[in-house]
Amino acid sequence: MPIAYLLVGLTGSGKTTYATRVLEPAGVVRLSVDERVFARHGRYGVDYPEHTYFEREAPVVAEVRAETVALLSAGRDVVVDYGLWRRSERDDWRALAEQAGAEVRLLYFPVGRDELLRRLTARNRETHANALPVTAEALDAFHARFDVPVGEGEQVVAAGSEWVRDRAAEFTALRGRRIVAWTGLEEALTEDGFRFEDPAVPCLQLAVLIAAFGDGTTIEVRTYQDEDLSGLLLSADTGNPYRSNPGIRERPLPELPTGVLSDVGTVLDQGQLAEVLLDVGGQPLLLVAGEVDLDGPRFVRLGACVLAFTDPATATTLEWSSPR
Repeated sequence: MPIAYLLVGLTGSGKTTYATRVLEPAGVVRLSVDERVFARHGRYGVDYPEHTYFEREAPVVAEVRAETVALLSAGRDVVVDYGLWRRSERDDWRALAEQAGAEVRLLYFPVGRDELLRRLTARNRETHANALPVTAEALDAFHARFDVPVGEGEQVVAAGSEWVRDRAAEFTALRGRRIVAWTGLEEALTEDGFRFEDPAVPCLQLAVLIAAFGDGTTIEVRTYQDEDLSGLLLSADTGNPYRSNPGIRERPLPELPTGVLSDVGTVLDQGQLAEVLLDVGGQPLLLVAGEVDLDGPRFVRLGACVLAFTDPATATTLEWSSPR
C-alpha cells in the first residue's frame, strides 16, 4: 500500500527540510505548492501583491491534488509539502489519499513562535522559492489561523530529529578506525589579506576537514545548512572545490592527533549536530560547527565552518554567540 505523507506546520517549521532530507532520499515523491507558485509568479509580496497569493495558489493546489491521486494510484509514495493549517484541509487531503488507496501519515512540526520568528527573520533575506517574506505581525496572523492537530493520528516530528540523529550515528560508527593523517581546507579568518592565524583564535577554521584512515580510505567532515543554522556532517571525499579561492588554503594538519579513534561523543543544539568530541590515539579533538568573528573576537555557534580544537577546554573560555 502506498503512503501519503501530509506535512503540517507553519512557515519555517522545517517541513521542506524534513521532506528533502528524510523522505525524498527514501524514494518518496515530493510535491510542493510553494515551489510551483514561485516558479510561475515569483516571490510573494515582491513580484506580486500579497493579497493575490491565494488566487495564484488555487490552480496549483488543484494540480498537486491531481498528481497526488495519480501517483498514489500507481503505487508511489508521496509527500505533500504544503502547510495544511486548517483541520478541514487535512480531513479533505486525508480522504483524497485514502480514496486513492493510500495509508496516510500526518506529520506535525511544532515550533514555538520565538524560534519561528528567528528562523524567518534570517530567511527573509533569501530569495528562493520557500523564502516567503514574513513579518512578526504576519506570523501572529498565521498562528491565529492555524489549527493544532489533536486526535488526528498525528506523528510529532521534533526539530532536526531523525535526520540529525542519523548524522550523529555516522560519526559514532567511526569508533575503532585508525586515523593516519589529516588534511584541511583552511578558511581565512579575515578577507583583508586572507589572514589564517591570530593569537586570539585557539582553533582551526576549516571549510572541510579530511581524515585519512589506515585502510587507505578517506572521509570529509564539513557542515550542512538548515535554515540559518549549520551542523556537522560526514561525507565522501570530493576533492578540493576551492582551488581558485584565495581565501581557502589546502594543507596537511600534523598538529591534529592520529591513532585509533577510541571514543566519539556528539552534542545536539537547537536541533542541529553542533559538536563532535573525538578521542584519537588517547588525545582529544573537538569539532564544532561555527565561525570566527575577529571583530569581537567572537565565536559564532552553529556556523558554516568546522572549528577544530586540540584543547577542548579552551572552547569553554571563549565568547560564543549563544551558550554552549
